[in-house]
Amino acid sequence: MSTSKVQIHIRRALLYDLKEMLAIDQAIRDSGAPLTYEGFTTKHIFGLDTTEVDSARRASLLGEVVKFLDLSFVAESEGRICGFVVGRRIYIAERNINIGEIAIISVHPEYQRKGVATKLVDSMCEMFRSQGVRTVRVRLEPRDKDMKAFFEHMGFSSEVLVSYTKAL
Repeated sequence: MSTSKVQIHIRRALLYDLKEMLAIDQAIRDSGAPLTYEGFTTKHIFGLDTTEVDSARRASLLGEVVKFLDLSFVAESEGRICGFVVGRRIYIAERNINIGEIAIISVHPEYQRKGVATKLVDSMCEMFRSQGVRTVRVRLEPRDKDMKAFFEHMGFSSEVLVSYTKAL
């Protein structure tokens, strides 16, 4: 894969994308890159391991996965998923505001530095903007200098050491 930008198509994530999303997460882990999040697994997302859940509970877990995917996008290049972003909305009652949060952003190592993450973040921010959200936050691992530089380049600014926000 060359270092130039590649043709990227961004779309909403679907249930059948989960397998490829998990594979990207594993490829990033295998590369030794610092991770801001624990891991892209059902245990991380929902606080439980599906192997520990009885079959009746798995059906309701599937409903949770579908809600989770509603705030997710994937990037495709040449028919292959090469990155994804997962968001969530946070309501802060005492301030009566909604905040969008980028919970996970992952780009396969072969596609990094080709504009994929930029397109994913732009899509997530546009989706939040269309829902009336005016602030987007991302939490980063403090030692991940590349991610900090990326989000600063995207217009996010630091509130505290590891929390970045962007007004929409």
